[in-house]
Amino acid sequence: MDGAAAQAEAGRYIVTFEDGRAVEFRRPVRGCDLVAEPELNEGTLMAIKANGKVMNLNAEIRVHQARVMPVFLNSMEGWSVYRRSLVFVTAMAAFHEFGKQWLLTLEHYSGAGYMFAVNGGAVVSKEDLSRLKTRIGSIVKANIAITETVLAYQEALEYFERTNRPFSRRLIDSVNDDMVRCSVCDGFMALYFRSLAARTGVLEQFELQQAEAGFILLFPNTLADLAEWRPSALHPEDKIMNAIYREYNDWGRTLQVGCVGELNQIVADNRWKNFIALSEALHNRKIIQIAMDIAKRQPRPKLILISGPSASGKTTLASKLITQLCILGLKPVLMSVDNYFVPRNETPKDYKGRYDFECLEALRVGMLNDHLLELFKGGQIEMPIYDFRTGAPRPQGVPTQLGPNGVLLMEGIHCLNPTLTARVPDELKYKIFIAPLSQLNLDECNFTSNSIARLIRRIVRDYNHRGFSAKETLARWESVTAGENKHIFPYMHNADVVFNTALDYEFAVLKAFVTPLLHSVKPSDTDVYHVARNLMDLLEMFYTIPYDSVPPQSLLREFIGNSFYE
Repeated sequence: MDGAAAQAEAGRYIVTFEDGRAVEFRRPVRGCDLVAEPELNEGTLMAIKANGKVMNLNAEIRVHQARVMPVFLNSMEGWSVYRRSLVFVTAMAAFHEFGKQWLLTLEHYSGAGYMFAVNGGAVVSKEDLSRLKTRIGSIVKANIAITETVLAYQEALEYFERTNRPFSRRLIDSVNDDMVRCSVCDGFMALYFRSLAARTGVLEQFELQQAEAGFILLFPNTLADLAEWRPSALHPEDKIMNAIYREYNDWGRTLQVGCVGELNQIVADNRWKNFIALSEALHNRKIIQIAMDIAKRQPRPKLILISGPSASGKTTLASKLITQLCILGLKPVLMSVDNYFVPRNETPKDYKGRYDFECLEALRVGMLNDHLLELFKGGQIEMPIYDFRTGAPRPQGVPTQLGPNGVLLMEGIHCLNPTLTARVPDELKYKIFIAPLSQLNLDECNFTSNSIARLIRRIVRDYNHRGFSAKETLARWESVTAGENKHIFPYMHNADVVFNTALDYEFAVLKAFVTPLLHSVKPSDTDVYHVARNLMDLLEMFYTIPYDSVPPQSLLREFIGNSFYE
């Protein structure tokens, strides 16, 4: 008999740890059975990775040869487990305390925590919020086990109908699996998407704060010591985000598309062409409004600054805005901040010794300001052209001048940082922040986050236009988002306007492009496989929309190709 077959027949499991040590266990084996091993005792253990996949400590390891790595709280994935588990416990506490009176939905991330809505946007009283906090605290103190179970299709439909969770029911109905995986704790169940903590007792740090509609679940958002965390007030950028999300949530409710199950129904009913047209019309209306605001301002802005995180769609927005400004009689000129990079050998390095292209010091800020002031005086400059292959500016630039009614468009990650254009008077600037802030929920406890939307866009773009594999993009993503949190989001409040580049139908289109790329990431790629697997699981929930239905002027074409603006 083959060795692996004999091992399976005998019910023996071989678990290999990070140091190469292999230990034999008898079936069943769960993560909690391994906690005595020294490799899993170097921090607060939130979960394990078994062959690259993150697992709840109460879940059974079902392969006979497993390479196991710890997921500690002081890691990015560990914090992700913490946040997901805290959301689950909040939903559980709300159900136990208020029953079907509360339809609780997780709306979005606000920087300081998660925004929850109650009954579509009702005001939550201080008394009710206090009751909810007390109930969450009692659940945490009881240290109850969080496990996983499987329901039959009809059983799941009836449970979520009975407990007043329409988003969950619609997703189950549209995905149509015969078995529905759920997380369960103390008689409360929610659809399973990703692993949760094994017990509630680890979720000690949280706070609830009233909001204009609903409440905010606050939690530590750094890897600092939990004991040092204190709840803080909302930052200005958080309030801006909340307002944008409210606007788009209202729009989603108007079109009756607030969750993936409802979007799938539109696709199933062959109504997706009209939905695409409405989504694109909303984008275009916003861009027209921005252009008109620029044109009517006095004094008229000379410098339009566009900033946003990676894969937000800055290039297409700039192109569309140029068209609208031309209609209004302005003469826009596009300038890329990337052309003002210092030579590569002068680029600062980060703490790991890698070139830090995202820091402000990587740009020739002085030259940029000289050029801007010269252009605004009516002079001519030689705009540099940076050659990314050689890591240096080309010897010859491009002669550039602003004519009558001229206005300069400049896009880049630092554009809302006042230091970048410090010598340009503020009244000459018009500042735009963009990001895809999707309002689609998966169920009541999970939404399609803006970072996931951008990651999927970037995987497709990097492969199509830059020759990078999905594995390479995933490996860089953590450093990309760290740079955004440092260089972009803190300056969001400086914007005159925020433009939401999300398209609620985009996952249904991107699915066909990104799924084959994600399949190239193997379980042996332990650092990124769990992310690839999570993305594939997410995209499986969406019905597919044919990519040729996307208009050539759509922002989505920037990523999938054949854009009108290429």
